[in-house]
Amino acid sequence: MTRLGINWRLAVAAFALLILPAQAQTTQTDMLIAGRALGFVDNLKHSSPVHLGIVYDPRVAQSVAQAEEIRATLGTGLRVGTLTLVPDMVPVANLNKPKVDALFLTNGLDESADAVGRASRRLKIPCITFDLAAVRSGACAMGIRTRPSVEGFVNRAAAIACGLDLAAVVRIMVVEI
Repeated sequence: MTRLGINWRLAVAAFALLILPAQAQTTQTDMLIAGRALGFVDNLKHSSPVHLGIVYDPRVAQSVAQAEEIRATLGTGLRVGTLTLVPDMVPVANLNKPKVDALFLTNGLDESADAVGRASRRLKIPCITFDLAAVRSGACAMGIRTRPSVEGFVNRAAAIACGLDLAAVVRIMVVEI
């Protein structure tokens, strides 16, 4: 292999790292934090189990991968405080009548995220995600960032539209968008 060939490959690899988004795995800790956030939703506080509709797009590899990670992490039910989160896989095309208590928007849905937001508002159920762009756009009412530190975000307009009632204590711990 020539020196030029090695440099070219290194340059391509470095460029790919710069333009491709980092895809961190969804861990049990991530889902415990998301579950704690859902525990502050007054409408869900006394509901257990909470059927969490994991919304994914079968055509988007990033979305499918995260949905599978979440389903595997939750197993048959993950106990978080007073709630037990039970995963229900919901393809984005099947948002008409999901029988779930909350929606989890996976990463990479982009334009399809708006359909999730409409379903959340129509069904009057909360939507939570790690995709903060979806919270900023109003497609999802709640967002969680777990790295490098834990932060919670709420889109006030989206929260009102889906009937999200947050416990008063959480209002001092989140950033409203």
